[in-house]
Amino acid sequence: MSRLLTLRNLLIVFLFWLPFYLFIESATADSNWLWWSSLSTTILILIGSLSVAFSLVVESPIRLWYPITWFLVSAGVYYGFGPLLYYFGRDATVAFADNFFPVRLTDLYHVNILVLVGLIFIIGAYLTLKNTHGRGVDASHSSLNTIRVYHDYLRVILTLFLFIGIPIRYLVWIPYVFGFGSFIVPGSIAILGNLAILSFVLLLILAYKYNRNYFVLFGILFAFESTIVFLSLSKQAILEVVIILVLAATLIGVRIKQILVVALLVAVIYISFLSPFVTFAREEFRAHGLQSLSDAYIALTEFFGEQTGNGSHSYEAQQWWSRLNYANAQTFSIRAYNLGYQGSTYEQIPYVFIPRILFPGKPALTTGTYFNYLVNGNPDSASSPTVFAEAFWNGGWLYVVLTAIYLGGIYYAFEAYAVKQLTAFRFQYLPIIWMGITMGYRHDGWFVPTFLSAVVIAIVLHFLLTVIFRLLTQSTKLYDESYLLLATTNK
Repeated sequence: MSRLLTLRNLLIVFLFWLPFYLFIESATADSNWLWWSSLSTTILILIGSLSVAFSLVVESPIRLWYPITWFLVSAGVYYGFGPLLYYFGRDATVAFADNFFPVRLTDLYHVNILVLVGLIFIIGAYLTLKNTHGRGVDASHSSLNTIRVYHDYLRVILTLFLFIGIPIRYLVWIPYVFGFGSFIVPGSIAILGNLAILSFVLLLILAYKYNRNYFVLFGILFAFESTIVFLSLSKQAILEVVIILVLAATLIGVRIKQILVVALLVAVIYISFLSPFVTFAREEFRAHGLQSLSDAYIALTEFFGEQTGNGSHSYEAQQWWSRLNYANAQTFSIRAYNLGYQGSTYEQIPYVFIPRILFPGKPALTTGTYFNYLVNGNPDSASSPTVFAEAFWNGGWLYVVLTAIYLGGIYYAFEAYAVKQLTAFRFQYLPIIWMGITMGYRHDGWFVPTFLSAVVIAIVLHFLLTVIFRLLTQSTKLYDESYLLLATTNK
């Protein structure tokens, strides 16, 4: 079965399906044909993307560190499962989605065409690079979780991550997330703050392979981080913590079946509790998050009161489902471009190369609130059309193709980088590997800050981490990789 569920075969299926799907609209005016073909396309994207991602991970769990894996998972969710609400969702759910922007059957058809084209060129570009530069790239992964990494080496990296990450994340980034102050936190600073949560990977490796006392520090940091992200009402922040724990599991020998069971459990919790609770709490309390544990208790009490019918509001709409659907935002972008109202977010590209510290007047590269205002006149919320629709909105099919090829290229580049660093145990570069994973699942991110600015930051961060780590280890043999590998094999 794994021989059938490959990226190459998925690409072939999409290539054969696209011309057939294009033929449907021109060949018949029967709406039933269009309805069934659009539904079939959505299901194809869902099942095809998720099944190939599943096959990749089962064959080699280390592929959870690859952007392409997370791209397939998020593609199946956002472009497959999300739009299914128009076919199987409650009337209140469809009405809730249409309240953002109405979608017709022909719109779903055009959205599917856009998504198929984007998927084809991303997978095609990725496989072209993979086949020409790195066909045997997974060969060295089988022993990754069996080799004991030099203890002092990991402790140096852990110290570096905690020393830099904790102050930035909890004294700068988290206050910004909660809406304290009107300052804009540069993306580079936010990325450095991720060192705090990436330290979970190092702590778990150290705890499992060396000293279980590291579990104490891990437990303290995990409890604090979990509390903070829960109060922030950020589903993305919560899921990022879960993803990092899953990634750590691949390095300490946890079986893939156990990882997949946990992933399924998280998905159930997300659908049944997390997504509806966050939506409820944002509406009833504050968009920027809860201020204390007492606020969280009140929010939970009121939420479960609503669920059992004791509250004053009705939540018949499956809002958690609508949060996974981008067909309405994509429809707006397609219609706007076709009517001559072209987007301008790609005009921000020159600002990528200008650090905010040198140019304080640099505009914010995330334009979610402006886009939301264009769609429905509400400037108090943020939204995005996904990277494919944003590209079309800015420059039509040419931009879609060029953007997709670029994404396929960076997905391969970050995969090759992850392979090189992980197999050599250079865990100091985890932040850059994490940036690649983030780009894999952030289809809802804006192109310039998420996929272009992040690459520039990754390059700079690589050299910065190299210099810092050399300075920390220049009086020891820790940076001598031949010594490191010798030490690990002799333990």
